[in-house]
Amino acid sequence: MEKIDGRKQKGPRPALWKFKDPFQHDLHRAWAKHRAQAHFRKEEYHLTVEEYFTLWTPETFRQKNSEGKTYTLTRKDWSKPWSLDNVELSTRSDVANKKVAWLRQKKSNV
Repeated sequence: MEKIDGRKQKGPRPALWKFKDPFQHDLHRAWAKHRAQAHFRKEEYHLTVEEYFTLWTPETFRQKNSEGKTYTLTRKDWSKPWSLDNVELSTRSDVANKKVAWLRQKKSNV
């Protein structure tokens, strides 16, 4: 690890990033977190990092956070795995409404 004034360097080290472009670096980190969460929930995940890059533009990615009118990546059919043909960008409020409807339908079919 590099040392500055005899101490270990703290903070970001872009020279060691897999993707040197800051936008691609942020997307790669978001993809890794997304994949980890899917594995934690025991969901199949077939999206590659390259496919994840094609889904987001800088404008939509900047609007990715926890507020209601921002974009999030969701599955079109929650019973199928995360794959390029089964994902779409939607607002968080739309996803919440669709998920509630899907869960109600699933519960009524049991």
